[in-house]
Amino acid sequence: MKNILFAVASFVIIVSIVLNFGISDESEYKMCLGAQGISNTIAKVFGDETTNACNE
Repeated sequence: MKNILFAVASFVIIVSIVLNFGISDESEYKMCLGAQGISNTIAKVFGDETTNACNE
């Protein structure tokens, strides 16, 4: 019984770590898009070219 509980607990921990990295990458990308939007707005005001840095 202890082995089954240990296996289930290990599985839950591994899945939560994997999901945490996935969410982390997604939130990082969203923050990049927000910063890119601000940067592109400033660039338009000064007549510079806009960038697409988040997709590179």
